[in-house]
Parts: sequence; structure tokens; C-alpha cells
Amino acid sequence: MYTNYNEMIILILLYILFVCCVYNITSKINRKKVCIFYTEKNYSRIIKLTLYLKDNYNFTTLENVKSTDVIIPIDVKSQTLLYKNTIYDMLDDKKVFYEYLKRCDLKNIRLINSYDSDYKGEDIYSEFIIKPSNEYGSKGQMRKKGYIREIIAEYANNNQIQDIINIRTLYEVNFSCKKGDIVGKLCCVTHDKHRKSSDYKKGVRGYYTLDIPYNILTLCENIINRLNYTGLIEFEFIEDENGTIYIMECNPRMSGHIDNPLYFKLIIEPYFHIKSSFVDKIIQKEKLNEKTTIFNFLNFVRKYISTWV
Repeated sequence: MYTNYNEMIILILLYILFVCCVYNITSKINRKKVCIFYTEKNYSRIIKLTLYLKDNYNFTTLENVKSTDVIIPIDVKSQTLLYKNTIYDMLDDKKVFYEYLKRCDLKNIRLINSYDSDYKGEDIYSEFIIKPSNEYGSKGQMRKKGYIREIIAEYANNNQIQDIINIRTLYEVNFSCKKGDIVGKLCCVTHDKHRKSSDYKKGVRGYYTLDIPYNILTLCENIINRLNYTGLIEFEFIEDENGTIYIMECNPRMSGHIDNPLYFKLIIEPYFHIKSSFVDKIIQKEKLNEKTTIFNFLNFVRKYISTWV
């Protein structure tokens, strides 16, 4: 009798294990399929998005687009191809974007003095910042001292040349949009008295906030509405030591704030109508919200790496 009882218990446990395995396999088979669409191998964004989605979705490629439920573009060109619009290239080009802004109502926000081959002013001697027109962040930027006409002759072709601004505050405003309507928003403010120029490197004093100057949000909303914009986008503004606000650039793509699960929750989720149980768990455990200090992804990895494997 005792032996039969043990055998029965073992059989019940095996049956439960079998049911769990079948359920797990079936649930994975029946998951929605997600394609992370990229044209540049930005492994950082790809890895983070994969980590966020792996527990809820199966991954596929563009070759299987007909059976794909959700396509998430992460760079400028992938948005251009997916949404069949060249507006992303215009916004991504720093020089072209600035030309566009000259035709906008800037809501008392200023443009940084820029110099190109059409410059007719004095041949001033100073230090300028030179930004490649289509690079991510501060990649490839450099400071150059000299006469402006010589600098224009050497660098103006593929770069934006600007005055150097002593930065007190950086504002980064992220949106997801559909045909000019905003469906998701996340704002970040960084104060760093040690960062003195517009070749920005993310500081430790940054925090997410709802308290953004009204004219910044109004300008962003007007641009999005005017362009009937669809997709992901980020605008960057700087405030100098005198309190003057300048618009710096626009990034019509997934931004580096994908580091923070809040970006997924507030930008990705409402736009693509997808969920991440992993993101929800981290937000709850870390008590993340719109006024949380910038998320440290390396600490995040160290703390939660065991849950990914």
C-alpha cells in the first residue's frame, strides 16, 4: 500500500509537470510575433528591447512580415522605410532641421547661432562646435578654434557649425505619435554644472519630470502636428546660464532612454499596444516614475541578470 501511494504521488507530479510543459510550449507557440526592425546595428537598443519583450512575445524577421503582428523600428532609416515618408531624414539632418525651424513659431525659444557657406558676417575668431549632420548624440563632434571663414571652408559641407553654449540645463522630450497626435510622452531634465558645452554626455543629475517649460512642450507639439508625424521622436533643448532656452536638435527614432523601463512603458507600450511583464516588474520593484533619477542600466544589469537567463 505504501509503495502504491508513493507511485501515485509520483504519477500525479509527473502529470502536473507534463501539463505545465505543454502549457508553456503552447503559450509560446501562440504568442504574438514581434519584429525589431533596424538598418544600423545599434546593439544597445536591440538588446534592451529584446530583454523587455522576450517573456511575452516571439521574435521574427522582416522576411516573415506577413505573419508578424508588430514591427518596431529603432532607427531613422527603419522608420523611413516602414512609414514610407522622407520626413525622418529631414528631421535627422541637423542643418536641414534648423532651416525648417526658421519657418516655425519658436515660442520664444532661440536657435543657436549657426554658420554655413552663406555666412556674410564678420570673420570672427573664436571657438566653435562642429557637429556631423547625421550622427547620433555627440558622436564625431569636436571643438575648433579659429577664424570662422576658414572653419566654414573646411567643415561646413557635412557638418553643422555653431557657437558654443555654456549649458545649465538639458531638456530631452520623447514622444510616440500617430498622424500628428501624441500617444506617449517622457521628459528628462539634466543639470550638470561641470558640463560646459553642447557636446552633451549624459550626466548623473538627470531626472524624469513632468515639470517642463510650457514653451518647450508647445513647440514640440506644434512641430509634430504640423508634420502629421508618425513614429518615435526626441527633441533636445538646452538652457544657458542666463536662462535662455535654445532648441538643439531632433532625433526621429528610438532614443537612448530605452535604457529605462519607463521609456518602454510610456513611449513604446501605448504606441505599439504591447506589454512587458518584465518591465512592469522592474518598475514596481524599483518604484520608477516620471520623477525618478536617470536609470543606471549597468546597475540594472548587475541586479537583474539572473532573471534573464
